[in-house]
Amino acid sequence: RMLELLCNEAGFLVEGKIQKLLDPLPPDEQNLLKIDSILKVLGVEGAADVEKLLSYFLADADTHELIHPNDAIKAIKAFV
Repeated sequence: RMLELLCNEAGFLVEGKIQKLLDPLPPDEQNLLKIDSILKVLGVEGAADVEKLLSYFLADADTHELIHPNDAIKAIKAFV
């Protein structure tokens, strides 16, 4: 779910030329490629980096409740 939130709220990190290439693809493929592009821009390279990023997106670590979508940009800024 964090990756879905990231895809929805950080789409601005996807370069325009990549976005144009994604347009003809089915939505599921678009989302996978967007997520990949966003993770690369953020410097996420492995499972440890994904776990670190996730820690910024958790409102409650015990219940694994995610932050509100309006706070996604703040989480991204804190991560980088």
